[in-house]
Amino acid sequence: MIIDIKKMYRTRDGREAVIYSLNGRNSQQPVIGAIRINRGGEGWTTQEWSTDGRWSFESGLAHEYDLVEYKGPVITKRYLPVKNLYGSSYDSLEAAKFFDCPILELTYADSDFKSVRKVKHGS
Repeated sequence: MIIDIKKMYRTRDGREAVIYSLNGRNSQQPVIGAIRINRGGEGWTTQEWSTDGRWSFESGLAHEYDLVEYKGPVITKRYLPVKNLYGSSYDSLEAAKFFDCPILELTYADSDFKSVRKVKHGS
């Protein structure tokens, strides 16, 4: 993978990353950018990478700050029968209907909770 300033990236451990330049002074790590200090937090720290997104060019080993292309959030939905609030949620609405009660649809983006809505009322 060659870093493209027009694409979105995350670090290998999931932190947001922003690329500012591909022309840094360090010839081994010319990609200049920043990553979030804490996932979801407000602080940023500047970083440098090789042209293929490696944070540590010396070892050649994978590092948590290595860049990986990010194609947008992965949206997942889970279904939770109200009678089962302290039990399991389900991948499909059909599986959750077994409980014949109100069902809540839980939406997540990249494993972060985003919303809840009632999708079915039991008979």
